Amino acid sequence: MYLLTLKYLMMKKIILSLFVALFAFSGFAQNANNKFAFGINGFITDFYGPINKTFYKSGETNKGFGPSNFTFAYNLTNPLNIATSVEFGSIRNYPQSISDDLFWKWDAGLQFRFLSFLQDDGAWFDPYVYANAGVAQVNSNTNFLYNLGAGVNLWLSENFAFNVQSGWNDGIKELNFLETSFGIKFRFGKSDRDNDGVSDADDLCPDEAGLELLQGCPDKDNDGVADKDDACPDIAGVKTLSGCPDKDNDGIADKDDACPDVTGLKELNGCPDKDNDGIADKDDACPDVAGLKELNGCPDKDKDGIADKDDACPDVTGLKELNGCPDSDGDGIADKDDACPDVAGIKENNGCPKINKEEEKKLEQSLTFSAKNIQFESGKDILKKSSYKDLDNIVDIMKKYPYVRFAIEGYTDNTGRASSNLVLSQKRADAVKNYIVSKGIDGSRLKAKGYGIANPIATNKTSAGRAKNRRVEIKIIK
Repeated sequence: MYLLTLKYLMMKKIILSLFVALFAFSGFAQNANNKFAFGINGFITDFYGPINKTFYKSGETNKGFGPSNFTFAYNLTNPLNIATSVEFGSIRNYPQSISDDLFWKWDAGLQFRFLSFLQDDGAWFDPYVYANAGVAQVNSNTNFLYNLGAGVNLWLSENFAFNVQSGWNDGIKELNFLETSFGIKFRFGKSDRDNDGVSDADDLCPDEAGLELLQGCPDKDNDGVADKDDACPDIAGVKTLSGCPDKDNDGIADKDDACPDVTGLKELNGCPDKDNDGIADKDDACPDVAGLKELNGCPDKDKDGIADKDDACPDVTGLKELNGCPDSDGDGIADKDDACPDVAGIKENNGCPKINKEEEKKLEQSLTFSAKNIQFESGKDILKKSSYKDLDNIVDIMKKYPYVRFAIEGYTDNTGRASSNLVLSQKRADAVKNYIVSKGIDGSRLKAKGYGIANPIATNKTSAGRAKNRRVEIKIIK
């Protein structure tokens, strides 16, 4: 008998410890949609079983029955309810009683729905354990008691369930019994402050009427994105862009798109780049040809820092102040405009150094003296060998003044036809130029031209005069 009592006490402690442990974890759950529940159950009790440890044994007469067990519960958190119940019934042949006795009980306590961590309120199978304390009376014997047990709600709809529970009642004054009840339960009290049909427990926007599909949140622009998550709540957009529109379908919201009407690149804020040089067409001064960022998208073939479109010499490295053209002699005159690109000069002299008047006069005298002795075979453009010495003197003079350009002019007398004389004078001027070039003078410094019978320096009526008119003159080109 002592061992049975000890086992009985240990069982009660284990059940109580289990309940405390479950209760400790209940704070992690969410609130339920329906805060209140009301149940109506019939019950059956067994007062004899605790004596002989033969619960609900067939043939025993000390059973209690009651058609009226009323339970009211309030949901504290999703897994935890607080509940109170009152029941009335009768006990048949209660010990020390000679007739059926009135039985009543009131208790209150906690219910723990232990599967609520794994399933939501929509689950139909809803088991729980409970612990209550209260008072009961039978055969004029009033007794304080506590009870532990377990039950299950089988929800047939959101608000209606079939309920079964069974538990052990332990009284202070040996009023001990096992009780099992069967009945129905109703759930109610759903809170919906904004009246949008979504309960506050499930409503992400409980103070503002919204749509069920958006968990109770509104969507002003009807784009399927709740206003609270919509970066553009007043204009319909796409979900992938937080509810903002994208007219050009380039994956960049119009509000962030620098070119919202034309498909572009993300790295260029939605603007296109036809030449793929990393510069948006709207900022590219040369949108059809790849260029440099520092030149607003324009190319620079010679890499002189001047865009080809603004470079007067795009194929050769030059200076910014000369529109991209080089200046070999550093005289501030672009080589393409410099008559003397290898020697510094002045603008007034086309880039060539300026010769003072006295030096210029001596130079012209020397050229004139030497040119007088240039002679040709009669009627031909073949130089006589006697002319070579004077031609070489002319070459030496030209080498001394490498920045000076010279004009070679050929003339004839009036003997014969003028047209023939013009051709002959040109050939003789060319013959002189060719000789000088053969001696190392740059041909670009020389200009040869025949004038025929023009500009005679003597009379053509005498042989001496005609001889003077058959000449070659070399002059400075100023």
